Amino acid sequence: MLEREEIERHIREMCAKKRFHFTRHAIDECFSEPEPIEPEEVIEALANYVEVVEDYRDDPRGHSCLVLTFESGKEDKPLHVLVGLRDPRTIIVITVYRPDPTLWSSDWKKRRW
Repeated sequence: MLEREEIERHIREMCAKKRFHFTRHAIDECFSEPEPIEPEEVIEALANYVEVVEDYRDDPRGHSCLVLTFESGKEDKPLHVLVGLRDPRTIIVITVYRPDPTLWSSDWKKRRW
C-alpha cells in the first residue's frame, strides 16, 4: 500500500511523464465550471503540487483519492481532482471541480458536515 507522500509523488511523476487519462466525466466537469478549466491546466497543476485530501483504498472500482491542487500554482484558485490509481503505470483523472467554500474548510482539506 502506498503512503500519502508516495501517492503524491506518483501523481506528480505520472503527470510530468504524461502518463494520464481523463474520463469523459472529468472533461465534461472541466468545461461545465462557470469559468472552464482546461485539462492541460489540471495536469500542470498536478505536476507541480498535489496533496491527498481523502484516500479511497477500498473503492470497489479500484484505489482512488481526492487531491488538492491549485490552478497555475495560485493559492486562491483551488481544485479538487479525483484520481484513479488502479494501474501503477498511469493515473486516471476521474473528476475535477473547484471546491465550494460552503462545503469545505478554509484550507480546502476537510468537508463541512
